[in-house]
Amino acid sequence: MIAVASKLNDLRERAVVLCNEIENDADSNGNLSLHKISLSEFIASEFMQAVAAVEGELVPAPHLGGWADLIEINRFAALIAFRGSLKSTLLKGVIANALREHRRGAFDAIFYSAKMDLARWHLRRLKLYIEPLAAQWGWRDATAGEALLRYERPGAMFTCEPEGLDAASRGRRADLLVIDDPADPRKLASFADLDRVLESLQRRVLPLLKDNQARVVFAGTPIVAGDIVSWIEKNPEFVTARLPAILSDGRPAWLEKYDKTELDRIRKLIGDKSFRAEYLLEAVAPLDSYIDSALLKRAIARVGVGA
Repeated sequence: MIAVASKLNDLRERAVVLCNEIENDADSNGNLSLHKISLSEFIASEFMQAVAAVEGELVPAPHLGGWADLIEINRFAALIAFRGSLKSTLLKGVIANALREHRRGAFDAIFYSAKMDLARWHLRRLKLYIEPLAAQWGWRDATAGEALLRYERPGAMFTCEPEGLDAASRGRRADLLVIDDPADPRKLASFADLDRVLESLQRRVLPLLKDNQARVVFAGTPIVAGDIVSWIEKNPEFVTARLPAILSDGRPAWLEKYDKTELDRIRKLIGDKSFRAEYLLEAVAPLDSYIDSALLKRAIARVGVGA
């Protein structure tokens, strides 16, 4: 009888522990709370699988884990990387993870691209990726097909709106600002253009942080010297990861997708100047700072420099 009573007490204690765990897994509104995992774990175990379900089989991208860790531990994080490195995909994953982790109240995010149409495209794609995940997490899509994210559940609301840097407006404040390649190359032909774009970022975007917990995640590829990417890299508030397609020792940064043969093919396809900017992250000079060498030689000869 003593042994039976002891076993019954053990079962009661285990039942109490289990009930407490179940209660702890639900918030005050009865919403199931998911066990917290790191951003890199979420990207690897959940998000990239959701991306593959839409885009098809993906090549392993080991660099995403390090980028995710950088973003998670720094309030202001920047990824400066070559075209096709999945930096934009990772930014979408950051938004998806914010949705997964949000518990109660309102959470507001803004996704910036160079143009509004591009920002809308990215959010439409993200909605496709997370459609099955959001339902599993207990969220209801409160939109009617718009190119924005608005999810609701009892006691909580999550919104992410698209915005173009060229049309950014002040007023809406956000818990998360995601800025993805925000400069339009066609509008960076002069130093005046550079100043205008940078002023938009400084005066109409970054001041929109809601409080001292709000975060900024930036991703970009250099276009011209002195552009937004250059400013971000020099800004001491941002912690930056820089990844050219070819590392300093000559090895491809993402061998699984861009081996030496493929990178050589791309260089021939787009030209050396574009390859250095887009893949090696070597920004070129603005058009109005460029002086043709033949013109320069004639000018020097004309004024007799060195005579």
